[in-house]
Amino acid sequence: MSAQELRQRIQHLSSQIELHKKLLKELERDKILAHRQLNAVLDPIARLPLEISSGIFLQSLPTFPKHGESHVPMLLLNICSTWSAIALSTPDLWTAIQIEFPCTENLAELLPIWFQRARNRPLSVLLRGDLSGRWNPSVSAVIWRHGAWLKHLELSFDNWADDDEDAEYGSIPFDIFGNTTPEPLLLLETLTICGLPPGHPTHGQLLRELFYPSRILKPLCLAPNIVECIFDNVPVVDSFHETPDSEGLLIPTLRRLRFESLGIAPQADVEILNYLSLPALEVLSVPMRVVSSGDLVRFLKRSAPPLRQLVLGMVWGHDPSELHQCLCLVPTLERFEMWWNTQIMDQLLAALTASPSLLPNLCNLTVHTGIDIPDSAWWALVHTVSINRIHLHLLGERYPAPPADVLAASRELVDAGAEINMGVDT
Repeated sequence: MSAQELRQRIQHLSSQIELHKKLLKELERDKILAHRQLNAVLDPIARLPLEISSGIFLQSLPTFPKHGESHVPMLLLNICSTWSAIALSTPDLWTAIQIEFPCTENLAELLPIWFQRARNRPLSVLLRGDLSGRWNPSVSAVIWRHGAWLKHLELSFDNWADDDEDAEYGSIPFDIFGNTTPEPLLLLETLTICGLPPGHPTHGQLLRELFYPSRILKPLCLAPNIVECIFDNVPVVDSFHETPDSEGLLIPTLRRLRFESLGIAPQADVEILNYLSLPALEVLSVPMRVVSSGDLVRFLKRSAPPLRQLVLGMVWGHDPSELHQCLCLVPTLERFEMWWNTQIMDQLLAALTASPSLLPNLCNLTVHTGIDIPDSAWWALVHTVSINRIHLHLLGERYPAPPADVLAASRELVDAGAEINMGVDT
């Protein structure tokens, strides 16, 4: 063949190749479409109404989902087009997120897309990790721009490096807003702040300089509808620059305030209690030491709350003399929970028996028992239940069985309608 003929043949073959490539692409598209149609026929999710399929997806969602592609809800976008469409049509899948610091810079670009998919639903955000030295201003700025939709906010300092390079971050006071001026957190109902656990090597040396009262209280000042606040091992700085106002910060909507880790030696610093006035408070959990220090009495006098439930943490050698005064300030109390201490229990049970009007609304007494309960204490418990007609719950890992006559008296009370439960602490 001549050169001209060879050129023509090559051109013809090239045309045929392009034609077949085009046909292959069309066949690939047809194959993908057929697969989708087959999936739609076989996939039970695809045959369900949207409200049911989206409900199934929601059941797979953790409380605070991570944002990676291997985690729900992002994972649902990579299964098939049908699942992706369902996920994108379900705003409730995108109303919560967990962000761990340090984080990547591109997260500041992902977050607006994530929140947009929530379609103005109330948001729940968990920020965890090194929130002082590794705080990302660009990411936090995105969060506070959406602050008007925040309903639940949790800060968890649970991942702090313990080497010399990172120790310097312990002296950086944590400021949740940084240089941002946030809008009011109109929907915020719950705020949780968790410090490092007591067993962490840097718990004391780092966190002691980390939390100033004014910065802890700042989000509360911006949340006119806050209902619940939880502090877990959050020691505040004892600074002469910040002294509590005699009236305290008035938060008229807060109904539940909890200082956690009450069942171990109290590590959480409840100094923050001295900065607050909570006239609507119904539930309060604090370590027993705030009783002996007088902080609880001052708080109750300042707030005059309609308290319905009080939990006093484990006793560690503190003087219980002010407990009676505290209880006199909360006649609305319905549920009372505390850890066993023979001296305190003797005084409490004697007071309840001698004066049922001390806590006229008390209906439930929960006691985390010790390993040494004298017979007299057992009888005092039974007598208190008989006089005050309250439900008694005893919890403990190990405690001696009550005497036989105490058990017999308890059974008689139960037969008469009383409620006495003996269980195990979990």
